[in-house]
Amino acid sequence: DPAAGVARLRTGRLGRLAAGRRRPRQPLGGARLSDRAAAAAGEAAFGRGEYAKAVELFTKAITEDDTNPSFYGNRGSANSYLGKLDEALKDYDTAIKMAVAHSANPKDKRLAYFLYNRGYAYEHAGRTKEALAEYQKTIELDPDYPDAHGNTAWILATNPDATIRNAPKALEYALIEAKRTKTSS
Repeated sequence: DPAAGVARLRTGRLGRLAAGRRRPRQPLGGARLSDRAAAAAGEAAFGRGEYAKAVELFTKAITEDDTNPSFYGNRGSANSYLGKLDEALKDYDTAIKMAVAHSANPKDKRLAYFLYNRGYAYEHAGRTKEALAEYQKTIELDPDYPDAHGNTAWILATNPDATIRNAPKALEYALIEAKRTKTSS
């Protein structure tokens, strides 16, 4: 029943989807982020919710090392939180191009972070078809990526455009997300 699937999106652990859904994932940290001081400070500022400061610090990190895709992706996430979606999309585009060039593998599972966040930015910029494509690429690379199935389900269940809306497919994605997060209702 498609209505039951949509109801699952609005209750339980998936209830956050009805309230704006999951925001962009937090910056890549640990071994994937260099130990440069500006990048570490940017990650800390992001964690405190100081997104403008994080943008400033990740920009500084980029001036110190413009070859690290994580710096661009992290700045994109901070810009996304600030609602600066065009800037976020430019950063995600740069991060993805750089990451593919570094790994020489366009199917590298680590790209899911950038693709998911670019999908989020596309979605909130009103570019729903592009958002769906990014969420689906995320799922292809990493079927367990947090919230990718849920965000896809939400778009398919609630989009006013009949060419996008697909209740049976939305239910399929919602059930996968529920199972993935071990949610039942």
